[in-house]
Amino acid sequence: MPDLPHDLPDDEPTLPSPAGLEVLTFSVQGDEYAIIGFETGVSDPPGGITASERCILEQLLSGRRPAEIARARARSVNTVKNQIRALYAKLGVKSRVELTALCARGERSA
Repeated sequence: MPDLPHDLPDDEPTLPSPAGLEVLTFSVQGDEYAIIGFETGVSDPPGGITASERCILEQLLSGRRPAEIARARARSVNTVKNQIRALYAKLGVKSRVELTALCARGERSA
């Protein structure tokens, strides 16, 4: 991998950080690491969902897979998948991408 410059020349424009960008940096045995992400919490969830569905929604938006959600909720993977299908149907979406877009826009369905 080619070496990248550590400092940009003064005449190079820099882009502002996107709103909600979170960066966690740490080092382990002298190696530097960074975890970069965006806050995806649902401050105002779409209407008509239960507390359980909201919990699953938040976990989906944070990038967790159904198996991880099932483990955290002490449920079977099939139960969680059925709950996700029901949540998608209630909100009128067909994928996690559509779900994320719906929540990002703050739209309400159902």
